[in-house]
Amino acid sequence: MNNFVFDELKKIIKEADTVIRKNRRLKINEKEGNGNIVTSADILVNECINSMLIEKFPNAQIISEEKNTIGKEDAKLKFIVDPIDGTSNFIKNWPCSVSIGVVNDNELVFGIILDIQKRYVYYAIKGKGAYMYNLSNPNKVTRLSCDENNVNEINQAIISYDFPYSQKALDDTQGIVKKLRIAGANLKTIGPISLEILKCGLGKKYRPNDYNDVCWHVEVRPWDVAAATCIVRELGCEVYSLKNNGNLINCEELTNKEAKIAFVATKSEEMATSMYNYYFHVIYDYDKLSLEANIKAKIAREMLRKDDED
Repeated sequence: MNNFVFDELKKIIKEADTVIRKNRRLKINEKEGNGNIVTSADILVNECINSMLIEKFPNAQIISEEKNTIGKEDAKLKFIVDPIDGTSNFIKNWPCSVSIGVVNDNELVFGIILDIQKRYVYYAIKGKGAYMYNLSNPNKVTRLSCDENNVNEINQAIISYDFPYSQKALDDTQGIVKKLRIAGANLKTIGPISLEILKCGLGKKYRPNDYNDVCWHVEVRPWDVAAATCIVRELGCEVYSLKNNGNLINCEELTNKEAKIAFVATKSEEMATSMYNYYFHVIYDYDKLSLEANIKAKIAREMLRKDDED
């Protein structure tokens, strides 16, 4: 089953690449959320992937960004699809990807990502390592190894993030960015999310001029993170759910189409804890609550002092 699924995924990625290269003249439409767009290529790639998956896996569920969920919710085999991750980048010929994660019996077991510009394909099978090849030479497969160059301090880290579409999430992001800047972090935002998570796993060893120590976001969807999570786990990196008390991201979140996921990806548990603390302080307005508590305490002390004087 495992080999069959993965052989089919590699065929699907190759076909998706072909569709993209045949459809560079784009029709662009707005979606819900400020700056959220979809192109004709997104739709065509999505149709290509879904039709191939349905043909080979008729009993599976497909959770896709550009279409309503296909198949039964209780299906054991689930495909989590982003036909083009980073659409706004795609129309400018900036970094973007095709991303497919696979959950089988409530376990994240496969992940495959196509770097559209570079035509590199990254994939992983749970417990069997992570690999890469170029679509121009698919028979030359490289097994990836863990980059041990871990960074544990915020002021020494290269930290990737991106801006969300909703206003509340945008405000939260700006609040966290402000705290990280004060702490001396080196921040960058390029996208898309799947590739930025992937760079945390690949590290300086495989992308010496384009790597991350940390990647975080306060509001993404399952298809943004599923495939990348599977791949980086095979490279000593982990993806933590900030909404779930900083615990590891789980399949319940990854297979819920409506989920709005806040995460941090890093090889360092210390960095994950630091990022969770920043998130907690901003999301729960900890600083404001502390200020209000101090003001109330000061007023109470003044009242007690006046009572004593009387």
